[in-house]
Amino acid sequence: MNKTKKIWLWSVLFLILILGIIFCWFSYKGVARSFNKSPEGIQAIADFHNNDLDGAINKTESYLNNNPKDISGLLLLATSYEQKGSLEFKEKQYGDLAIQTANKVLAIDSNNAEAYRIIGYAYEIEQNYTDAISNYSKSISLDPKSALALESRGHAYYLMGDDKKATDDFNASLTINPNMDAALLNLARISYNAGDNKTALEYIARVSDTNPSVSLMSDKDVLSGLIKESAFDIDGALTDFNKALALDSKSAYVITNVAIVKMILLLEKGKTIDGNEINKLMADIERSIAIDPNQTLSYVTLGKMKVLTGDAKGSQEEFQKAKEVVPYDITLSASQKKNTLDDIDGLLDTKITKTK
Repeated sequence: MNKTKKIWLWSVLFLILILGIIFCWFSYKGVARSFNKSPEGIQAIADFHNNDLDGAINKTESYLNNNPKDISGLLLLATSYEQKGSLEFKEKQYGDLAIQTANKVLAIDSNNAEAYRIIGYAYEIEQNYTDAISNYSKSISLDPKSALALESRGHAYYLMGDDKKATDDFNASLTINPNMDAALLNLARISYNAGDNKTALEYIARVSDTNPSVSLMSDKDVLSGLIKESAFDIDGALTDFNKALALDSKSAYVITNVAIVKMILLLEKGKTIDGNEINKLMADIERSIAIDPNQTLSYVTLGKMKVLTGDAKGSQEEFQKAKEVVPYDITLSASQKKNTLDDIDGLLDTKITKTK
């Protein structure tokens, strides 16, 4: 073989090698985009925003069977797991699955900020706030401009009862992204808890009406309803709660609040309350408890309804159950848990002379 042919052959081989390296590189880098552009990915993302978490999980798992190192797919799967755990009150089971899945991302990309944020949220729903904040902070250190990570850490601080740090993170999130609806809603919640309904409503007004998250839009209607209820606009509160219920018919919190305002409306009539009406409302509360057995508000409400029926023993039993589930109620912040326990102790001291 002459020198010219050797040079030509080596040139061809070198070119093939370079093309192979380029192909592998772009295949790897393209992984993060391929899932989001695939039919399964597009539908899985839509399912996630519509709270069809089983649909999102099934489609993503199916895609990952053939693309096990797709970072975007793994991230959506981890997020879907923890959201399912939160909504179905299986926090430990699905929180651990989310952590395992996010760790697969970190095995591919050890500096993936979103994976750390997801791990943070998994620990949050398991009420391990120390590890939640640690992972959120790691996420923020890797991506200081992540409005979502700042909002997420703020929510963990809120649940710990540290409204100051929570507010700082929510405001920092909004500085990066003025349209971060979750941060706006959380600031509205803090204002409402402080008795500042005016500021709370101002934050709610800034939340987009077109946010794709069904859960967030339902939470927005619920908070609006709570504000109206506190201002004695019971009809307005019922309208908002029913809007929330239409968005999320399996929300124990919404079901309970609808029953509460319906009970108030019955009492406002100033007439003898129809026992059948009370029984219907108590059935709604029992349905709420079946969905979320750790929601304090449901037991307290059921206990109060039994007070109205004269069932002294039954009411005390419900109040006692409420006291027992307070530590496990993820809808309450640390400070709210303390105040709720004090309120329940007061209810347990209530004396009722008539027993059904």
